[in-house]
Amino acid sequence: MTTTHNPPLDTELEAATTTATEAAVLTTVESLADELDAFSHDLHAHPEVGFYEFRTVRRVAELLARHGVTLETGVGGIPTAFRARAGSDEGPQVVITAEYDALPGVGHGCGHNVIAASSIGAFLALAPLLADGRLPGGVTLLGTPAEEGGGGKELLIQAGAFDGFDASVMVHPGELDAAAFVANAKRQVVATFRGKAAHAAGNPQLGRNALDAAVTAYQAVAQLRQHIVDTDRVHGVFVEGGTRPNIVPERAVLEFFLRSRTVDSILEASPSGSRTRSAGRHLPPGSRSTWSGTASRSTCPTGSTARSPSGSWRTRSRGATSSPSSRTPVSRPARPTSAT
Repeated sequence: MTTTHNPPLDTELEAATTTATEAAVLTTVESLADELDAFSHDLHAHPEVGFYEFRTVRRVAELLARHGVTLETGVGGIPTAFRARAGSDEGPQVVITAEYDALPGVGHGCGHNVIAASSIGAFLALAPLLADGRLPGGVTLLGTPAEEGGGGKELLIQAGAFDGFDASVMVHPGELDAAAFVANAKRQVVATFRGKAAHAAGNPQLGRNALDAAVTAYQAVAQLRQHIVDTDRVHGVFVEGGTRPNIVPERAVLEFFLRSRTVDSILEASPSGSRTRSAGRHLPPGSRSTWSGTASRSTCPTGSTARSPSGSWRTRSRGATSSPSSRTPVSRPARPTSAT
C-alpha cells in the first residue's frame, strides 16, 4: 500500500504567493526595461565625478517622479546623496543602494550607471507590492555618491543613513554571476608634504623641497610592497608636486589606497600599523617619521561637511613635513561638470 503525504496547506499557499509575487516583479521590470536602459545610457553619456553628481541626481528624481515617487536629497549632509521609501515601517526593512559617480578622465568605467539603473528598477518593482500589502515591511532606495575614492557609503553610515535596516543589497556588473562574494577592505590615506618655496636657480639653498620628501616616502612604500602578504595591495599616486620647475616645491601630496582581506588586516597595513610604519626607516639620515590614526574632514561642494576616518601621516625630512589633508580626496577638482 502506498501512502501519499500532501504538503501542509500553508506551504502550498506560501509557494503560490511566492510565484505570484515573482511574476508581479518580473512584469514590472519588463515594463520598465526600456526606460531603465535609456536612463543607464544617459548617465554613461554624461559622467560626473564623486560629490558632483548633480545632473545625475536630477535625472533620478525625474525618473522616480514619473512613477509617483518623491526623492529626498541631501541625505547625511551630502548634497548628492538621496533617498526614497516605499512600504511600511513595520516588518523587515531592506535598503537598496545605488552608485552613480564616474572615474575622472575615464567616465563610467566601473558601470555605476548600470548599478543606478538596476537599483532604481528593483525599487520600483517592489514598491507596488509593498504599497498594497502583498509584501510586508519596507524598502529604501539610498543613493551613495563618491564611491570612486570619496567614501560616500562610509560617510552615510556615520550619518546614520543605514541604521534600522535588516539587509543592504546592490548589484555590481562584472565578469560572472554571483549571489555573494567577499570584497577586500579599503582605506584611503592622503599625505601632504610642506616645505619652503625658493627660486630653484637663484636661491635654492633657501628652499626646502616638499616634492623630494614625497618622492622619498613613495619609494619607501614601493620597496615595502615585496614584504606584504599576497592578499594586500598598496597603490598610490602623486596628486600635487609643485607648480613650475624654477620654483622649489613647497607642497606635495600623495594619495594611497590600502586594500586587505579584513578590517583588522587593513588597520595593520595602515599608517598606524607596524608594517607601514617601518617604511620610515628608508627615509634619508636625519629624517623622522611618526604615524597616528586620526579623523579628517571630507568637505562637500556646498560647504556641508561629514567626518571620515583617515590615516594621519606626519613625516619630517630636510625641513619638509607631511600631515593629513583637511580635504579628502585632495584630487577632487573645484567644480567639475563631467568626468571626461
